[in-house]
Amino acid sequence: MVPLRGDVRGAALEAWTLLAALAAQTSRLRLGVIGTSNRLRSPTLLAKMAATDDIIAGGRLDFGIGVGASRVAGENLGVQEFEAYGVPLVSPGDAVRDLAESLSLIRRMWTEVEPFDFDGRSIQLTGAVCEPKPLQKPHPPIVIGGAGNRPAHRRRARRHLELPGATLRRLPTEERTPQRTLCLHRTPSQRDRPLHADDHPQ
Repeated sequence: MVPLRGDVRGAALEAWTLLAALAAQTSRLRLGVIGTSNRLRSPTLLAKMAATDDIIAGGRLDFGIGVGASRVAGENLGVQEFEAYGVPLVSPGDAVRDLAESLSLIRRMWTEVEPFDFDGRSIQLTGAVCEPKPLQKPHPPIVIGGAGNRPAHRRRARRHLELPGATLRRLPTEERTPQRTLCLHRTPSQRDRPLHADDHPQ
């Protein structure tokens, strides 16, 4: 929502709105927001936004999400953004548990036909529904990113972020920075499918 470094007044377009515009102007690129904060948008709204973008893109969305900023010692790039938009910081453990709950809800909204109730630790819903569904079946590929290079971080991610058919790995050394040692939890599905010019509408 705002630049994570430097002048808070710097230009920063809203990512999912921009993604819809890019989806409408392209026909072959796979598209996604790598590192959507789970805390800046409700998971129900995010599920609806992502489904809409996948439809506009003709089934080319990769759904990237992470816990977002949490209450940690030392440099915390997310504080400025969260304070500017009135989003509370929570502990890393709570942030991971909330992401797991959000992912469970988002997948259900993308795949369940009938409206359903949801009674989670942080989210309670009555009659949740997402129509139309994303074009990709059973749902768009999911990429989960998280900062932190300690083994405890990876164990916590494995325990709370279980996705069928997915793998958890660290970024290659050349792609890491002190603030960006990501673990990716990704579903294989359509990501490796070759694209052809006539696969998607112009």
